[in-house]
Amino acid sequence: MKPLAAPKAPSALAPHDPMPARLLIIWMALLHVAICLLVLMSQPILNLYWPIRDSIAILLVGGLGSGFAGWMLARLTQK
Repeated sequence: MKPLAAPKAPSALAPHDPMPARLLIIWMALLHVAICLLVLMSQPILNLYWPIRDSIAILLVGGLGSGFAGWMLARLTQK
């Protein structure tokens, strides 16, 4: 007859909760958009080099880029 296995102690590494990763992605995207807004607000209003469409494009690309970076970071830290 095999001896019964001792009960396992709770692991220090709990199962991964995906919510902190989502919060990290959202936080990084918001932070990047805020930085882009600060940079754009420091430009003169009538500066022809910074039209509205370029500003929106910078915000979208910046938000998506930082969101992707946060997603990759979350994927790397899950393992």
